[in-house]
Amino acid sequence: MADIIHLLPESLSNQIAAGEVIQRPASVVKELLENAIDAGADEIKLIVKDAGRTLVQVIDNGSGMSETDARMAFERHATSKISKSDDLFAIRTRGFRGEALAAIAAVANVELKTRLHTQELGTHIIIAASEVKVQETVQIPVGSNFIVRDLFYNVPARRKFLKSNQTEIRHIITELQRVALVNQDIQFSFFSNEELVYAWQKAHLKQRISQVIKNNATQELIPIEINTEIVKIGGFITKPEYAKKSAVEQFFFANGRFMRHPYFHKAVQMAYENLVSADAQIAYYIYFELNPAEIDVNIHPTKTEIKFSEAKAIFQILHVSVKEALGKYNITPSIDFDQEGNWGIHSPKENKAFIMPEVDYDPSFNPFENHSFSKKQQGMQQKNVHHQDWEKLFDGFEQNKQQNVEGMQEQVLSSKLFSDEDEEWSVGSKTFFQFKKDYFITSVKSGLMLIHRRRAFERVLFDDYFRDLEANKMSSQQLLYPEEIEMGNKEILLLEKHALVLEKIGFDCSFTPNRLYINGLPPGIGVSDIPFLIDELFVALENGLEHLAEIVNKRMAEALAKAGTFGKAKVMTELEMEDLAAKLFATSSPNFTNDGKKILHVIKLEDLKNIFK
Repeated sequence: MADIIHLLPESLSNQIAAGEVIQRPASVVKELLENAIDAGADEIKLIVKDAGRTLVQVIDNGSGMSETDARMAFERHATSKISKSDDLFAIRTRGFRGEALAAIAAVANVELKTRLHTQELGTHIIIAASEVKVQETVQIPVGSNFIVRDLFYNVPARRKFLKSNQTEIRHIITELQRVALVNQDIQFSFFSNEELVYAWQKAHLKQRISQVIKNNATQELIPIEINTEIVKIGGFITKPEYAKKSAVEQFFFANGRFMRHPYFHKAVQMAYENLVSADAQIAYYIYFELNPAEIDVNIHPTKTEIKFSEAKAIFQILHVSVKEALGKYNITPSIDFDQEGNWGIHSPKENKAFIMPEVDYDPSFNPFENHSFSKKQQGMQQKNVHHQDWEKLFDGFEQNKQQNVEGMQEQVLSSKLFSDEDEEWSVGSKTFFQFKKDYFITSVKSGLMLIHRRRAFERVLFDDYFRDLEANKMSSQQLLYPEEIEMGNKEILLLEKHALVLEKIGFDCSFTPNRLYINGLPPGIGVSDIPFLIDELFVALENGLEHLAEIVNKRMAEALAKAGTFGKAKVMTELEMEDLAAKLFATSSPNFTNDGKKILHVIKLEDLKNIFK
C-alpha cells in the first residue's frame, strides 16, 4: 500500500493557522495595533475601507524594523519576544511582532514600509498568499506602515461568512477601544472610508474613558484601588443608578492585555447585590497588575482568555475592593482636599466679648386654646392671659364620638363593596377603592378583586401598541424641540442599522457618531420615558429579533407599554379606575401582562368569612 501521509504546502498550512487567529477584519486590526504598541509608538493611525474588507492600514511612529527583520517577521513562528520556554510565562507585551503576520499574509495582500531611526532609508515589502513579490529600499518616515488589502481574497468561503459592514465596523471599534483604554499615553486616530471617526489625544485614564466610551462618562465613574501581595487592582466602576438592562461596556485588563473572565465578572456583579436589579448590567474598567508567572495567556488563540493561579484569592480581593468603593460612594461624604484657600470656618475676632444667645418665649402660652398658629406673634401678645379651665377641653367629646361612629356605619352600609349582583366580572356599577396608589379594589360575585394598577395599564397599552404595529398604523408624535441623547458609537450604529424598525414603531430619529436626536415619539410616550425605552429597545435589537416580524412586534409593544407606565404612580378618581378596569377586561388576556406577571387577584367570599370566624 502506498504512503498516504505527507506534509502540507507552507502556503496551505499558513491558511489553516490563519483560521485560528484571523477571523475577521477586526482580528487584523488587533494584531497590527498591538505590534505598533510593542514597537514603542506614541502616535498610531488606523485606516479602513469597506469595514476592512478592502483595506486595513496601521501607521505608527515606533522603532521600525531593519531590512532583515522586516523579511523575517512574515515567517511562521518568527518573534522578537521569546527565546526560551521560560519566556512564555514572563510575557508583558501584546503582539509577537510576526506571529500573526504570517497568518495575515496567507489570506491577504500585505504591504510593509518600515525604517529604523538609525537608518536613512527603509524597506518596502509586498507579499501575496505567503509569497514575497517585492522587496526594495525606499525613503519613508521612521516607524512602520502596514497595509492589508483584499482580506480572504484567496479563501472565498471565509469571505462570504463576514457580516454586514456595520457589524464588522462595530468589531473593529471594539478592538480599538480595548487597545486605547490600556494605552492612555498613545494618540490614536481612526479613519473609515476616508472620514475621520475618532481622534483621541493622550490622556489620563478617566479622560481616556470619556474619550472612548462617551463624553460624560466621568460623572458615572467610581474609582477602585487596592494593592496586595497577590495582585494590584485599579480602575473604575460605575454608580448603581447608571445600570442598564442592555449590554454595557465591561473591560478587564491583566498586565495591559484585554481579557474575558466570567468568574471575576461574577465578583463585580455580587458587589452590586441589592443595589441594582438582578438583570441589570454594570459598566466597569478594571485593571489587574500581577506577576506574569502567575498567569497563563496562551490558553486561547486570540489570548482573550487568561488562567490565574490564584483565581479564588483574586476573586475575593476584587469583590472587597468593589464593595469598598461602593460603600465610600454611598456613605462617606466627598471632601475635596485639593481645594485652595481655607474652608470658610472663621475663628472669633480677638478682644471681642462673647454674647450668649437668648430665647424669647411665653410662659403663659396654652397650646390647647383656640390660637391661630399661622400668626407667629399671637402667643407673645397674650402673656397676661389667665389659664383656661382644662375640664372644658372634654366638653362635647362623647357627643362627637357617637356622631363619628354613626357616620362611619352609614358609609359602610351604603357602599356597594359586597353587592349581590349576578355578573361575576361586571365592573360597570361597582365602587372602586385605591390602595397605596399601586392597587385598586372592587367587588365581584365571588368575592373581592384586587387589581395591580400599573400592570393593568401595561396590559391595555400592550394590546393597543401591538395591534397598531401589526397593522403598520403606528404614528409619530413630533416634539417641539429634538431630544438629544449622548451614547457610544456602537450603540448609535446598532440603532442606525435598525432605523426602519424604529420608524415603524413611531420614532423619528437622526444620528451622528456619538449622539441620537429624537424628533418624534410614539403616542403615549413622554420625554421622561426615553432612557428606559431606549434601554428596552437595545435588548430587543441585540437579540436579533428584527428578523421575526411577530416576535419583534410583541417585544417592541412590550417595551413601549413598559415605558408608558414607568414611574407614573398617581391618585385615580373612581371614574378613571372604572374606565381602566373596563379596558383591562376588553384585552386579550386581562389576568397577566405579556411577560407573564399577574395583574389581578380575587379573594373569595368564603375566605373572607373564614377570616372573621
